[in-house]
Amino acid sequence: MPATNLPTNLRESFKHLVLADENFDKPSNVDLLLGAELFHSIYDGQRVQPSHDLPVALHSVFGWVITGKLNTNYLPPPKISSLLASTRSLDEGLKRFWEIEEPPSQVILNPEDIKCEQMYSNLTYRNPDGRYVVPMLLKEPISQLGDSFNQSFSRLVNLERRLDRNLELKKEYTAFMREYKLLGHMEPSADSNKIGQYIIPHHCVIRPESTTTKLRVVFDASAKTTNGKSLNDLVYTGPKLQNDIGDILTKFRLHAVVFTADISKMYRNIELRPEDRKWQHILWRDSPSDPVTEYELKTVTYGVTSSPYLAIRTLHQLASDYEKEWPLAAASLRHDTFMDDITVGATSIETALKHKEELIQMLARAKFELRKWSSNSPEFLTQIPTEHCQVPKIFCDEKQKQSIKILGVQWDPADDNFTYALSELTPGNTKRAILSNVARIYDPLGCRLLQSWSYLFSTCGLFHLVDRTQMDSLEFFYMAGV
Repeated sequence: MPATNLPTNLRESFKHLVLADENFDKPSNVDLLLGAELFHSIYDGQRVQPSHDLPVALHSVFGWVITGKLNTNYLPPPKISSLLASTRSLDEGLKRFWEIEEPPSQVILNPEDIKCEQMYSNLTYRNPDGRYVVPMLLKEPISQLGDSFNQSFSRLVNLERRLDRNLELKKEYTAFMREYKLLGHMEPSADSNKIGQYIIPHHCVIRPESTTTKLRVVFDASAKTTNGKSLNDLVYTGPKLQNDIGDILTKFRLHAVVFTADISKMYRNIELRPEDRKWQHILWRDSPSDPVTEYELKTVTYGVTSSPYLAIRTLHQLASDYEKEWPLAAASLRHDTFMDDITVGATSIETALKHKEELIQMLARAKFELRKWSSNSPEFLTQIPTEHCQVPKIFCDEKQKQSIKILGVQWDPADDNFTYALSELTPGNTKRAILSNVARIYDPLGCRLLQSWSYLFSTCGLFHLVDRTQMDSLEFFYMAGV
């Protein structure tokens, strides 16, 4: 049987023969299979071949059978159509978006995470002034890095060109680096030929929303050396110790009195072991006319993969070391802290003030300081120096109320409500446009969704159709989202 329809002119070549199969030139199903032992009983030896490039006709007891190979010149040219419709990347993006919003499942430590915990527990110690000194979480065996000087110097020159075009930015960047030196967080390298040394390139990012530091210097520990490896390729990330933002914000809504504070320069108040600092060198000079100086960063550095783990693990260690003395503060460092942001709630102003004092005293033992205080209680804020309080900002809402951001969410301390400031939405009803608009609303509690349902029930007069016990819960979250 042919796999495809044969040319019509082929039938003309055999039209004078009585065929066993009148439709030999069309694809069809096989009706019956005959064994090879019957071949000589079926065929009598007669054969006809009109041309050397055509199949052969063999005479059988059933009639003439067409068999053989057909020259491709007789075949019609192939016609191929292809249609590919794929939304895989968009679907994967949507799936990833929902996965991020979902509460994480229980984390199981892998061998690398266990190794990190062992390294921290065995190698961390305290300075005489109380600061924690932590290890660089280097993988074993330690791989050698290639040359990093030329790349870092080239990026420094490019940075200087950028700063020369913006004198205000240059002033802030230079002030940042001078403060780094003044606080003892970096010092000139005593030995620029240390084996395995890595020089970290750096640049700046501008944060207009910040109420304190608009400019932040970012250290790029992922910059590749000449052998294709970077510092971040050599260190462990460490287990995830951050608390869930949704849990923290939900607990934040449960208390009559709440306050927030920021651990000032948290990373930079944790020192790195002297023997590990050779992996954290940078190049800097105040002016292009000055010689380049190589500095050694002495503290935990943002931009290094292991730094978030080291910082949070140090807070947990501080809580463990002084838990008996300050139990309220220890619980807050473990459960009410996300990176350097602390959000605490209490049933009364007296308990809140006690909580505040415990936090200040415990953190002071490790040379940490709390800044950017805010609270829904004016009485609480009277106990905080004015220069340490966070100044609320106006977020362009319709009432022009002053708000601050806690964990990325706008909070109005006066009314104790969360609010939202939406930018102009992407037009169109496509899946991509909808996903883009949804992703712009940072809402880890899902308050806007619950608020929409509450609004729908109230405007349509459907409250009588809903179980009141469920609506009580709904209204609670609705108030969190007003």
